[in-house]
Amino acid sequence: MVDVGLEYLESSSVVEREACCVVLGLLGARESTEELAFAAQTDKSPVVRRAAKEALILLGEEGHHHQLTLSTHGFQGLTVN
Repeated sequence: MVDVGLEYLESSSVVEREACCVVLGLLGARESTEELAFAAQTDKSPVVRRAAKEALILLGEEGHHHQLTLSTHGFQGLTVN
C-alpha cells in the first residue's frame, strides 16, 4: 500500500502530493522517510513541503534522523517547530 502511495509524491497535482504526505504520516509509514525528506526539501510547492515536514514529525525519531542527515549534507530550508 505504501509503495502505491509513494507514486503520488510524483503527481503533477499539488493536492495529490500533499494528501500523500498526510496519509504517509498518519499511517506511520516509516519506510517512506527518505522520500518525505526529499519532498520536504525539493518540492516546488510550499504546501507540499510543509505537509512532508509534518509527516516526518509524525514519524518520530526516524523522521528526525532523515531531516538531520539531509541538513548535514548541505540541504537547507527544513525546520522543526
